[in-house]
Amino acid sequence: MKSLIQLLFAFTLLNNAAFAQYKVESRARKNPFELRQRLLEIIQPYNATVGISVLDLVTYDTLTINNSHHFPMLSVYKFPLAVAVLHQVDLGKLKLDQSIHISEDDLNPDTWSPILDAFPKGDIDLTIAELLRYTVSQSDNNGCDILFNLLKGTKKVNNYIHKTGVKDIQMSATELEMSKDWDVQFTNWCTPSAMTQLLKNLVTKKDLSETSATFLLQLMQETSTGPNRMKGMLPAETLVAHKTGTSGTNEQGIIAAVNDVGIVPLPNGKYLAIAVFVSNSKESYETNEYIIAKVTRAIFDYYSETITPSNYSLELIDTTRTRIIPIEVYENASNDNHRVVILGGGYGSKNTDYSYIANQLASEGFLVLSIQFVLPEDEPIATTGNIYELRKPVWDRGVTSILFTITELESQFPTRKFNELILIGHSNGGDISMLFATEHPELVSTVISLDHRRMPIPRIHKPRILSIRASDYEADPGVLPTLEEQQKTGIQLLELGEFAKHNDMDDTGSQELKALILEAINTFLSEK
Repeated sequence: MKSLIQLLFAFTLLNNAAFAQYKVESRARKNPFELRQRLLEIIQPYNATVGISVLDLVTYDTLTINNSHHFPMLSVYKFPLAVAVLHQVDLGKLKLDQSIHISEDDLNPDTWSPILDAFPKGDIDLTIAELLRYTVSQSDNNGCDILFNLLKGTKKVNNYIHKTGVKDIQMSATELEMSKDWDVQFTNWCTPSAMTQLLKNLVTKKDLSETSATFLLQLMQETSTGPNRMKGMLPAETLVAHKTGTSGTNEQGIIAAVNDVGIVPLPNGKYLAIAVFVSNSKESYETNEYIIAKVTRAIFDYYSETITPSNYSLELIDTTRTRIIPIEVYENASNDNHRVVILGGGYGSKNTDYSYIANQLASEGFLVLSIQFVLPEDEPIATTGNIYELRKPVWDRGVTSILFTITELESQFPTRKFNELILIGHSNGGDISMLFATEHPELVSTVISLDHRRMPIPRIHKPRILSIRASDYEADPGVLPTLEEQQKTGIQLLELGEFAKHNDMDDTGSQELKALILEAINTFLSEK
């Protein structure tokens, strides 16, 4: 498979006729107001200042939000620093294989530094290429300051970047200086469009030779920091060249910056320069990263002319139970209908085993949280004896996990209705869903079980309840309502027929069976 760099430089060789044709088609087809409105909807609920710049690398059309604000860059400024270093390499004043001696005094022990981790006593020689890899790909703060010193300080670097035509940027302080005073980090700032302009210059090789530009793009593609930001909701195969920046939190609980900027390829063969800055935020780090991920995915979908759901993994930690709660999240960043689905699988399944349901609902705007209720280290569930009594603790644990999940995530998804949950569960997951609806009906609007067999369906009007039944196992006595109870409460039972088997209701089932299940779910959810 070609690297992003090979694909990107091939892309920049588009001839003028192809460029002009794309530009006409693109402008005729798109309404940027729609994207702007969607991005504003995404960022509005959060207690943070968010800056966005999107630059189409074919048409050079730009969309910005909060572009007049001066956003603290934090480690994002290591990208323009690297441009300045490589410019000196192109001039012949530095060489990538040139060794720089690093003493113990050059290594601040109280900062993020993979160099320090590898060489705690210093007294080493690293090439400029190695220093750049540490600084850009791993965001090493000591490497950053060593490179600033090599170029005679931040002022020299700042002046060079201004000479390239990028004016709305200021680099005044080293990493060491920022670490000593909270306010100093705000002296290293830029506007979102300044950063996408720098990214465009890199792709078009305006300021660097092709060799140096290729090297820097490769370093950015190898970035190991911030995997849940710009890349967080993109398809796994998407090759992104990016640079992150992250601040600490002050005594008032404010995070100065969580940032990501980079080059994002699209499925249609085009490329975007994107910068997302989240500043002065009272949200958690995880929420700030989610903002960047969702903004990026909405942009990705808009320019790809697709509206497809994305999925990604979360691990919540319930410290009161010393328990990890793995969650697969499915959502459509380009649209949401504010509703939340809790999806639970059968015993022994993974939380990715019902993707046909999750993707379908996510494509319609639902936020789907597929929870792994049973972990590999858990005791096996009972298969003999009084099943209800023996499995009840397992269901109780699942109910607690749902409560913990919605408490933890409602601030991350502030527009979603966590007090009107839709519960969908197969087998053991259906048992947990029914117990949750029994104990917390005020939090649930709808429950749909796929052939659960053990936990009695609560005989209540609210929430609305549907149980989709397979043919090969009987439910335990008292689990399903009688016809009279169904008529009295509105509970619905749907028999799928002889070919529908209990163990075929996940992704491994036939297309015919899955289509019937999806039709039943969609019909029930659309009913009032």
